[in-house]
Amino acid sequence: MALQTPPDTAKTYRVVAAMNTHDAMTLVDPQTNETVHIVGYEETGLKRELAALSVGETTTPQLERAGVRANVWYARRPETTTLAA
Repeated sequence: MALQTPPDTAKTYRVVAAMNTHDAMTLVDPQTNETVHIVGYEETGLKRELAALSVGETTTPQLERAGVRANVWYARRPETTTLAA
């Protein structure tokens, strides 16, 4: 089963539940009130960075759906674009 990526992966999310002992956390899009539950991480460095965030702080992970029936997501580092001078 292929992972699905939401249409707008450049969203800024606010932490509403910090990472718990099961490595899950909850984010919300402040503009739409869309809530996402992060349950997996691309790599341990990103996981550590997100674990260091407190409730109310913002982050811009790239998200990929982790399942088809639940609102659970994998966090990846956002792709960066280099502009030519």
